[in-house]
Amino acid sequence: MLSKEKSRRLAKFLLAAVTLVFLWYVRRALTPFLFATVIAYVLEPPVEYMVSKKVPRPMAIIAMYLLLGALITALVTYVVPGFVAEFNRLSETFPNYSSQAIKLAYDFYSRYRGAAIPDSIRLAIDQSLAELQGALLVLSRNLVSRLMETLSGFAAFLISPILAFYILNDLPEIRRSIFGFMPRGAGWSQLLVAIDNVIKGFIRGQILVGIFVGIAVGIVLSAFGVGFPLLLGVLAAVGELVPYFGPVLAALPAIALAFSKSMITGLEVAIVLVAIQQIDSTIIYPKVVGKGVGLHPLSVVFAVLVGGYVAGFWGMFLAVPVAGILREVVKFVWVKYFS
Repeated sequence: MLSKEKSRRLAKFLLAAVTLVFLWYVRRALTPFLFATVIAYVLEPPVEYMVSKKVPRPMAIIAMYLLLGALITALVTYVVPGFVAEFNRLSETFPNYSSQAIKLAYDFYSRYRGAAIPDSIRLAIDQSLAELQGALLVLSRNLVSRLMETLSGFAAFLISPILAFYILNDLPEIRRSIFGFMPRGAGWSQLLVAIDNVIKGFIRGQILVGIFVGIAVGIVLSAFGVGFPLLLGVLAAVGELVPYFGPVLAALPAIALAFSKSMITGLEVAIVLVAIQQIDSTIIYPKVVGKGVGLHPLSVVFAVLVGGYVAGFWGMFLAVPVAGILREVVKFVWVKYFS
């Protein structure tokens, strides 16, 4: 017969396993809760500061929502019209850019066909071009599907602030409930606190790095007179969701537009954007995000490379927080069982 304590632990383990299986099965319905959790993590520090100053928690949350609403209103008033104007201008000029790209590709292909190249090398180049064409086709299809998923998730994003309000308002009770579910003693609550800090550090660091890169790219493109600096700055900020490789892919449209203006401008913009990307990937991202999750900058680079190798896009995106969480789990197991 199992003791009462062992029976309780077994029941908790089975309940946790069933809960995880259920959440995985209904994972698509959890999108608004995911957005709400991100909002709660971002707003938690100022809310907790106001609560420490004897401001009632609901009033502190409402005050932060009002401040956030004022910032969004300012963005809508001063930034969104320019964003929409750039998008409309891009849709009008896109046929010209595409025709230029087709002409350049045709000229290159004509010169390639007329060049004196051995048949074996020509065959290898043709195969490589065919593989590249197929890869670009797959990439374009994936981009379209990702865009549709983003649009379908917009409705979930709209209700996430309401859910975030309840999370922030009941955050102490939520944490007590989670801690109460864990076994008593043995440092389990400290492990959950450490994991919680890893997730918070990753989310806040990712947002800060994205804002920095987006502003830097927008300023550079404006300084060189390249079109659509706001649109491309937002694209660069979004590209930060994929560490190290995302900024490179996001910079390609900006470099292409700069080359369409002139060869010198294209080279200058490419050099500056590469410099920004290097500063970001070697200094800012490892320092800001790595410090937030408790990892050395070299560990951040290694985690991203391993994540991309194991699971592609999602592996790169989740590599840093997963590595931080694994670090805390290993520390906990080592202290509990081997020290």
